[in-house]
Amino acid sequence: MTNRGFVLFCVLKMSLHTGVLLILMVTISSIQPTDYSRDANVEISSRCQKRVKRCGQFKPPKPEMGEMSCSFSARTCGFACDLICPTPEGKTALVLNQKRHGRDMYLCTAGNWKRRETPQTFCKAQWPVKEVRQNLHHVENLNGLVNKLLNTSYFYLGMASFYERADVALPGFSKLMTDLWSADQSHARDLMSYVNKRGGYITLYDIPRTPSHEVLLLKLSSRIGQAGVEMALQAAREVNEQVLELHKNATLPGDSNDPHLKHALEDGLLSSKVELIKKLADVDRRLHAFPEEDYAVGEYVLDQEQLG
Repeated sequence: MTNRGFVLFCVLKMSLHTGVLLILMVTISSIQPTDYSRDANVEISSRCQKRVKRCGQFKPPKPEMGEMSCSFSARTCGFACDLICPTPEGKTALVLNQKRHGRDMYLCTAGNWKRRETPQTFCKAQWPVKEVRQNLHHVENLNGLVNKLLNTSYFYLGMASFYERADVALPGFSKLMTDLWSADQSHARDLMSYVNKRGGYITLYDIPRTPSHEVLLLKLSSRIGQAGVEMALQAAREVNEQVLELHKNATLPGDSNDPHLKHALEDGLLSSKVELIKKLADVDRRLHAFPEEDYAVGEYVLDQEQLG
């Protein structure tokens, strides 16, 4: 090949590469319609181009609080969206609940942009009242305990509705579970008031659905009264363990020592849970003592006792 031919070949090759790059740039700009995702330097495969074209325009999600900053990722062939929390008056009042889950991925699936199933974060309050707060180091633990109480109350509510069924007809056990639901709701509200009284901040977390109703349905033909009491006893013990852990942290020597929190827990939740665990354990033991042939009668007697 002559020198002139070699130079012509190089020019043609460069022109071909430039044309391919221009096509890629035009394609990317057409599939990234938002201001968050314009990146003309990203190269994507033809397979990704076809997939993205099926989903059409991507619209950034609108969170309950804050903004989503989204950009296209050629590696995953989807959009990565980061949650940005607002900062009123320049203060860091809202922070991500879980920083490692602060990014959502949206992939083109079955013709629609769908979020990949990962734990979703949110902006939570972190704005104590400085005029009131003094020696309060366990706000996050208190908020976690509030969430646990609300979860447990939801659990009790499911069992209360189960015992109201016509094919179960145990109004006493329904009343027992309703009382437990009401008690944990009250404890959660009292803790929230305590956090505000100490100058802290409240964070409300999601409450997942409870399977208590379905679990008891599977045991419909067996000792359903005893099964519900055992489930309630286990739930009460779990709450008590979390209270004991918080009490332990509040009594450790050092800066995290909190005598007022220690007293509040001992005078309220701990006393209540100790009495509840003893009550449920007594009912469970009495039900357990009935043999199979006498269980229905014993369950009826204890059910009537709960109506008291």
